[in-house]
Amino acid sequence: MTLRCACSNFGSDLLENGLGNDESGKAMSAGYLARLRELDKLLHLHCKS
Repeated sequence: MTLRCACSNFGSDLLENGLGNDESGKAMSAGYLARLRELDKLLHLHCKS
């Protein structure tokens, strides 16, 4: 549960503030958000077991 909350808060912060408006910041934000979605799927699968 704690990991899910941390990921959710980090994802919300990335969506709201990002990591900068340059290409690098936008690319890093997109990459982090993609990995957070993967983690979220894994956490939901684990919790259903």
